[in-house]
Amino acid sequence: MTHPTFSPAVNCLPQGVCSKNYRFPMPSGEIATLTYTRLFSQGTIACGETEYAVRKRKLFIDEWSFEREDVVVARGRALNSLVHIMFLEVGVHAFTIKPAPRFLFSGHHEVDMDGEAVGKIKFEHAYTLRAHMEWTPEISEHIQLFTFWLAVLSWRRQLRSYN
Repeated sequence: MTHPTFSPAVNCLPQGVCSKNYRFPMPSGEIATLTYTRLFSQGTIACGETEYAVRKRKLFIDEWSFEREDVVVARGRALNSLVHIMFLEVGVHAFTIKPAPRFLFSGHHEVDMDGEAVGKIKFEHAYTLRAHMEWTPEISEHIQLFTFWLAVLSWRRQLRSYN
């Protein structure tokens, strides 16, 4: 079995000490931002001049759409409120975002696309919001950012359920 080659890590930096929003210096040179709304289940992701909306699709079902100019680019959903696994659909590709088994409480997430490892998201530790992510080259920056969005939701749920 060959191991995937990941690009250099992208730092995921909170915009302030207690902020739930992030900024990312992306490999393309763009500065991306991730902004959650007050309810934390919706918001925007901007990369350079391009802005995407993240919308919760149903009130009591954990399903989100990732949209650009009202066109759905991807869909994300949680398996359920108790299991911290997220799924992402982008065109014909299916992604799975799950806590890494050996780092269950650490915020480490593994990302698979169609059964193959394509990314890692690692939060520094439970007492900081800082993180970094690594991806294989074929994953576009906007999908990396939406995947990070879903991983943050999963991680926060995981922390709440064990506190």
